[in-house]
Amino acid sequence: MFHIRTTRTGSGSTAVQIVRYQKREMVVVKHIGSAHDNKELNALKESAALWIEKATKQPSLFSNALDSAALQLKLTTQLVEQCRYVGFRYALVYESLYELCRLLMEGSKEKSKFSSVLVESAWAC
Repeated sequence: MFHIRTTRTGSGSTAVQIVRYQKREMVVVKHIGSAHDNKELNALKESAALWIEKATKQPSLFSNALDSAALQLKLTTQLVEQCRYVGFRYALVYESLYELCRLLMEGSKEKSKFSSVLVESAWAC
């Protein structure tokens, strides 16, 4: 299985290599090139992914993964900003404490102060 590896070179640029692991050792299969900025780095990573697809004759499960990851992050951020918290946690706490009180008070016919204080403290959270 091939992997894309990036590493810093002595000159400060970033090298893009295709590697595979054999007997717990990394074997460099192909050196794609060196990039001096992010635009070049993304282009080299894309060409490395294409080389892996051609060599393995298997399309990538995450085609355009770099673009789709950025797009996914942007969409997720937009969705989170549009969401409104409606307080389902409090309903869950209330229902859980109510059921607990019901089980504790099952034997007695009158409601004790314990159950009302417990429910009121849940709503105060």
